[in-house]
Amino acid sequence: NPRTTTFVSATQITRFISTTNSATQGTLNVTVTNPLPGGGRTGITAFPINASTIDLQVTKSHAGNFTVGVNGTYTIAVKNVGLAATTGTITVSDTLPTGLTFVPASSGGSGFACNAVGQTATCTSTTAIAAGATNSFPLVVSVASAAIPSVTTTATVSDTGDTNPGNPNKTSSDPTTVNAAPVIDLSITK
Repeated sequence: NPRTTTFVSATQITRFISTTNSATQGTLNVTVTNPLPGGGRTGITAFPINASTIDLQVTKSHAGNFTVGVNGTYTIAVKNVGLAATTGTITVSDTLPTGLTFVPASSGGSGFACNAVGQTATCTSTTAIAAGATNSFPLVVSVASAAIPSVTTTATVSDTGDTNPGNPNKTSSDPTTVNAAPVIDLSITK
C-alpha cells in the first residue's frame, strides 16, 4: 500500500511501517517509488519483522544483616524487560545454603506460590507480567548458626515464553552477612 514518506536528504527518506502491516513474524518487503519528475523506483528492500519478545530478569535483595534465630527476608523482583506480556508459567528457583531453611508460610505473594524440596525453594506464577512491569515477593528463611559469618544465595528465573533464556539477567546473587544470636546474660541477686 502506498504510504507518505518524509524527505530527509538526497539519499535518505523515513517512513514508519507498523508491524500491523505484516500479519506475521518474518520479512516485510518494501519498494520505494518517487512519483516526482525524474523520480525512480528502488529495488525491493527486506525488513525483518520480529515477534514481540518476553525477556525476564530477576533481582534478589535484602535489608540489613541476618541474625541467628530470627527469620530473614529476601525480596525477589521479577521484571519483564521484553516487549510483550508473559504468557507462560514463571518459575523462580533458589538453592539455599547450609544454615538457611525455607519458611513457606511467609513466602510468596503477588501471584507467586512457593514450596521447597530439600534446600531448593521454587516459586511459580501464571499471573502475566506486562512489558516493563515488575512483580515482587518475599522469600523468608529461618537462620541457623551454620550460616555464620555469611552466605550467598542465587535466584534464577525462567518462563516458558522467554525469548532470551540465555541472558545473564536470569540470575541474581545476594551475599548476606549473618550475625550470631545475641547473648543473654541473666543474673539473680538475692
